[in-house]
Amino acid sequence: MRTTILVALVAGLIVQAWYALRPTEFERRFVAVQVGDTLQDIRMHYATDPRGENSVSLSELFGGDCGVAVFFISTCPACRIHAPAWSGVDSVNLGHRKLPVAWVSVAADTGAYSFFREYALAGDLVFAERLGAWASIGVRRTPSVYLLARGVLLGTLAANPNTYPPLAQPTCHATARTNGTAMSHKRDTP
Repeated sequence: MRTTILVALVAGLIVQAWYALRPTEFERRFVAVQVGDTLQDIRMHYATDPRGENSVSLSELFGGDCGVAVFFISTCPACRIHAPAWSGVDSVNLGHRKLPVAWVSVAADTGAYSFFREYALAGDLVFAERLGAWASIGVRRTPSVYLLARGVLLGTLAANPNTYPPLAQPTCHATARTNGTAMSHKRDTP
């Protein structure tokens, strides 16, 4: 009897450990990215175009130039902590360039509009058209702030724009890695 109970307890613990350690749906979809990678060209639509008739891809988001994309969810506590620092910020001054800012809602987020208004955020507000698309471009947590040029990850930035070093020299010169082949993405900086 005791042996049966002990075997049942051990079996129960093994099942619980397996369940706790198995990859979640998020972990199965998550793609690790690094600086220089060309991100999956997810489709998005602007908040001013709620039907998504004029969608834009990640590589087209800043018109082929450099920009700062802030990936967020309106219910994210960390997003709410950092949002006041972004109030009225439609571009980030890094080095000798002003880079445009776009806010990318990464979930089916009905609260994104009110979040944008509540914190008086500036810049473009766009929505990923496919639920879970954020995992395919390496966004593990929100807020995540990416420096992008034509869909190439040039770097990540702190969630608070007030912490950016004043002499940072972002370059819009990047070499993207796609399937082991180097692709050059160059843009002269003024």
